[in-house]
Amino acid sequence: MDKQRHAGTTALVTGAGSGIGRATVLRLVAEGARVVGCDVNPDGLAETSRLLDEAGLSFDAVVADITEQADVDAFVARAGERVDLLANVAGGAGATASHDGADAVDVHMANCAIIPAEIIESNYMLRVERYELRCDSGGAGEHRGGLGIRADYRNLSDVPMPYLSETEQSNPKFAPSGHEGGLSGGVASLALLTEKGEVPLPTKGEGKVDPGEVISLRAGGGGGFGDPRTRKPELVAADVSSGRVSREVAEDVYGYSP
Repeated sequence: MDKQRHAGTTALVTGAGSGIGRATVLRLVAEGARVVGCDVNPDGLAETSRLLDEAGLSFDAVVADITEQADVDAFVARAGERVDLLANVAGGAGATASHDGADAVDVHMANCAIIPAEIIESNYMLRVERYELRCDSGGAGEHRGGLGIRADYRNLSDVPMPYLSETEQSNPKFAPSGHEGGLSGGVASLALLTEKGEVPLPTKGEGKVDPGEVISLRAGGGGGFGDPRTRKPELVAADVSSGRVSREVAEDVYGYSP
């Protein structure tokens, strides 16, 4: 672990009193970041503080309900002049024996939400150019896997902008698996969009985005359940109409014929 990896940065973390929120606080603080963490549960925040105290570390704990604007304003104000964006780009959940998987969720997390594009654009030198479900990212099946999100951010500043990516399930060998004949979901990926075209990037690591360039985060989808050719035709038609499934996949994988 690099104890200076995030030195000089300030991060806001919600849900800091439990689960992945607490784990995020512990990791960021251990790697040198100043962290302002909030939770509705003061006892949970106290436990996070205790765990940091044992390592001789600390963070700025705020009891706040992020559904209340006054609490959000107070939480953000504690960060000071600089805040580094931590965006969760959600993937798709796996299908079940009776239902399609949910789109755009983080199946490993709770108490988190997608950051609205308006919030990002009003607080950072970024423009959100795409925020959409990834067509065909959900594994095909009688019940289809949920779709992941694609989020594209353009650097509007006049200086290179650093980023840190921690992407899960980007290796095709470990794609979200299907069951009972269902197909695997699409894997996650990261790319840099420049005037010369699209450049694939390592999905874990650090880098910089030059002024005017776009970094594109593509979350994976969930695995499908059951033979795709047994999916009801009206459901396939609805998926094509909504852009969740391409016509090519509908015809070749689902056996759909309009």
